Parts: sequence; structure tokens; C-alpha cells
Amino acid sequence: MDEIGSGKVICFGKAKPGQLFTGTARPAPDDAHIPTVSADFLRYVILGGCPALTARGVTVPAKGVQVAGLWITGVLDMQTEQITRDIALLDCYIERPPVFYSASLRSLFLSGSELPGFEGDRMTASGGVFFRDMKISREICLPGARIAGNFELTDCAFEAGRGDGIDLTKADIAGIFFFQGVKQLTGAVRMGAARISSLVDDHDSWPSGKVYLNGLTYDAFGGDAATDGTARIAWLDRQRHDDVNEDFRPQPWEQCAKVLREMGHGEAARAVLIAKEERQRRAQRMRLKKAGQPAFATIRAVWDHILWATTAYGHQPFRALWSMVVLFVFGAMVFHHAAQIGSMAPTSPEMVMLDAKWIGCESGPAYEALDCFKRNAPDFPRFNSYVFSLDTLLPVVSFGMEGYWLPSEARGTRFATFAAGYLWFHIAAGWVLSLLLVAGLSGLIRTDNTK
Repeated sequence: MDEIGSGKVICFGKAKPGQLFTGTARPAPDDAHIPTVSADFLRYVILGGCPALTARGVTVPAKGVQVAGLWITGVLDMQTEQITRDIALLDCYIERPPVFYSASLRSLFLSGSELPGFEGDRMTASGGVFFRDMKISREICLPGARIAGNFELTDCAFEAGRGDGIDLTKADIAGIFFFQGVKQLTGAVRMGAARISSLVDDHDSWPSGKVYLNGLTYDAFGGDAATDGTARIAWLDRQRHDDVNEDFRPQPWEQCAKVLREMGHGEAARAVLIAKEERQRRAQRMRLKKAGQPAFATIRAVWDHILWATTAYGHQPFRALWSMVVLFVFGAMVFHHAAQIGSMAPTSPEMVMLDAKWIGCESGPAYEALDCFKRNAPDFPRFNSYVFSLDTLLPVVSFGMEGYWLPSEARGTRFATFAAGYLWFHIAAGWVLSLLLVAGLSGLIRTDNTK
């Protein structure tokens, strides 16, 4: 008792900081070396003392209360209290969840302790809250909490299957949220509408399928937190099953992409947005099927696949340009071979109907009509498969070749029929890809709100 106010860490009984729990068995409160302290007594000390302490001339230091190695019985009820001191309960076993509803304090340290949850709804901390190297068997509840410093939840082990979880709904953390080394967490992590300055996390700490991120905003990923697209997509996929499926929530994905882009990770941001588009469009198709419209869902799936292949849903619009390059080369090969077998025919009425040089150029055993025409009509534009392919592919620019030549099905070969049919596809694909390129560059395809 006399050590209260000395400024030292108070170790009750024979226990030393970090040595309360040894081995695998939990000690009983009646063990000789385990000091038992009432939560009510701690409450009086934290609030500045009680008449018994004052009578002995003991003053609780204004800096704070720090104890270690306690078995704390009862409920540490600090709700609505205005606490002007730091609180540090190190290597303690706390029987009941501490209650800090609407309490105001400086900093809270519970490092090395074991507790069955924490109830801190609307709690305000002018400093930080530190849960390090702890054993936790119930939920950590901090909805609506306001923490001016850092909030650390690191190297903590939860007792799986006992209603564990973390609730930070609408919490405001002005510092860094450290969430690393968390083990056996099977309950939900609720961070909906929360606001934090920076997030330092690791992938394995987040429980799969039980993370609520809708409405969460943050400014950066700090420390050694992953900033590559693959890791962040895997993190976002750990959200609640419905939030990444039929009831898809786009905000967490757009928030993540926004932060990555502002940090200079443009490629990672783009990867997150592409993944977001895939899941959002899949959710729309799922809703169409659920509404009894499978045909529309199939059409939508085909169109979505085209958008992915050509522009990555508008996030990589120059994919359409590369698709046009492939079509240009393939079309040139098709039309070149059509010319080689005599399937390219002139189409200009003036040259075909009026020019006497064309008369007599009929297919024969020694030559083809095209070869004859090339010799007898030198003023007619010479056929060039590359120019013809480009001229028919680009919907706006004209090189003049399309107006003079076309593949003719009348030449009687299967390839001539194929070339004539392919020309229609070539022209249509050129229009579609050109429009997709323009739409992708202007942002009309994307469904996100980021720039």
C-alpha cells in the first residue's frame, strides 16, 4: 500500500511483471503466489484514491496508475468517468470485461494481460490504447470510440469460437491502427463507418469472410503493411461473404484504390479497381438470375467479358488499341491471301463499267483477272492488303482503298466466301473497338468514383 504514489510499478505478492502466467495451465485465484485485487479497489486508485489512502498521506500520481501481476476480481466499471491519468494493467488476469462506456482517459495499456473482452463504447482517449501480447476470450467493443493517439492490437491470441471479435464501428482513430500478429480470431471485425489515419496490418490477422469495411476511411497504409494490388485484393476479399457477392459494397474497394493512388502505387490502385469491377458486375448478373432473367444475365456476361478483354473495364483503355493492332495484322493476312487467289474484285463503277481496258480480262488458265487488270489499268489504285485492312478497320479515317476493292464471293472458293464474311466482322470490330477506346479514355465505362 505504501508504494502507491512512489512512481514505481507495483508488483503485488510474489509475481513479477510478465511472470503471472507460466506453463499452459491458468492459475487459480487462491494460489499463494497470485495476488487478488478487487476491481473496485483499482477503480478508487485510478480515480485518485479513497479516504483510506488519503488518511495515510498517500497520493496517486497525476501521471497515471501502473500495476503488474494482478488477479483482478469483479468488474472494473469506469463508465462515464473523467479519468485524468494513464492506466496500465500489465500481465494481469482480469475476470470480467472492463467497462469504459463513455469514459474519458489519457492512455490505456493492457499489455500481457488476459481478459474476457472489453467494453468501451463511445470511450474517449486523449492518448493511445494498447493491447499487446494478450489473451482475449471475448469481443473487444469500441464502437464510436475517439482515440487521439494510436490503437494497437498486436500479437494477441483470441480463444476461437467463444464469441470473440472486434467492433470499431464509427470509431475515430486519429493515429495509427496497428493490427498485426493476431491469432485465432474467428469472430467479426467491424469497422463500418470508422475513420483512421493510417493502417498497419498483416493479411493473416483478418478473419476470412467476417470483415466489415463498408464506410471505413483512412489516409494511408503505414509501416510494413502491404501496398501491392494482389495483397490488397486478398484483404478486401476477406469481407463478409454477401459484401463481395450479391450485395456487393463498392466503397471499400474505391477507398483502397484512392489511398494506393495517393501513395504513388498507381498500378496497385488500378488492379484493385479492375478486381472491384469484376465483382460488382458479377453481383449484377447474380441479381438478374435471382430476378428470373437468366438470358439477360448471359448477355451481360458476354458484354462484361468483352469489356474486360478490350479495356479492362475502362481502366486499361489501350488494350482496345492492341486488339485493333491484332485485327489489322490478321485482316491484312486474310485480304492478302484473297488477292493471291484472285478473290479481290474492283468495285468502282467508273472503272468496271466504262473503262475499255477492263474488257477482256476474264479468268483463264494462264492468268487471273486481277493480274490482267493490274497490267491493263495502271491508273486504277493498286491493291494493298495492309492499307485495305486499315481502311476497313478504322471507322472515321479513309485511305481510299475500300472504295475500289472488295473480296468477292463469286470467285467460287471457300476462302473467298470466308474473306467476304470476315470483312463484315472486321468493319464491325473496328467500330466497336474504336468506341470502346474513346469510352475508356473518357471514363464512361468505369463504374467507380475515383479519378
